Amino acid sequence: MMNATVYKRAFNNDTNRFLLGSIRADYGEEYFRRALRAAWLHTQYYATLGKGNLRSLEEILRELEETPD
Repeated sequence: MMNATVYKRAFNNDTNRFLLGSIRADYGEEYFRRALRAAWLHTQYYATLGKGNLRSLEEILRELEETPD
C-alpha cells in the first residue's frame, strides 16, 4: 500500500480503515497519501474483475481524503 501501487489482496472495510489510519498515524501524511492512491488503484482493479464495484471502500477513501490528520 505504501508504495502507491495497485494491490490485489482484498480486505474488509474495517481492515481497510484500520490499515489506512495506522499508516497515517505511524508513517505520516506522505505515506498515507501513497496508501490512498494504492487503495484507489485497487478499486479500479477490482472493477475489471466483473464482480461489481467497491462502493463502500470508495466512500471510506473519500472520507479519509477529506479528514485532516
